[in-house]
Amino acid sequence: MKYILIILTALLFGSLTALHAAPAIQPATNTQAQPLPVPTFQSGDRWCVLGDSITHAGFYHRYIELFYLTRFPSLQLDVINCGIAGDTATGAEKRLAWDCLNAKPTLVTVMFGMNDVGRWLYEPTATGADIEQQRIKSAETYDNAMRRLVQALRDSGAKVVCILPSPFDDTADLPAKNSPGCNAALVKFGQRVRAIARQLQIPVVTIKGQSQY
Repeated sequence: MKYILIILTALLFGSLTALHAAPAIQPATNTQAQPLPVPTFQSGDRWCVLGDSITHAGFYHRYIELFYLTRFPSLQLDVINCGIAGDTATGAEKRLAWDCLNAKPTLVTVMFGMNDVGRWLYEPTATGADIEQQRIKSAETYDNAMRRLVQALRDSGAKVVCILPSPFDDTADLPAKNSPGCNAALVKFGQRVRAIARQLQIPVVTIKGQSQY
């Protein structure tokens, strides 16, 4: 829930800023390019929220929708949940036409990574050169699928916003096996998303507190 609220805050802040004034671009840090402002909702927008179970659960985008409904009741905003539990960027690419683009979205947010990373590859028993190769392949597959996915969305004419993969608590004492190292892998996935966004000029919503991103 903590991470959902962080995402919510980031999206709301970007949107509300631009409702009242042009959104300010944050100063660049280190050698990174300046981040692009998050697009704002306009009356008549259709927002498709593309993702996995974190999206499918319906929390963060519902909070944003309710915020707008209660504070800007004259704003006409359609929200379409395009999250499917267990899905990946590759899966979303395959279903894009019939499960997202057919809704004629004006804005699409994209968040994947939690399933793409292959959490089982980080279980304590997952060791050896073969496992390492599978980890590398999963990262490359994710990178390629995200690039194609974002490009296809852009080509459709919709505005696109990438949301970085949410963190994974791989230090918790769980009854079942945990996956040490999985969060570090997701951090690297987030870095790939940032690189794709810079290359394709797509805004990114950052998970606060994940400075590694």
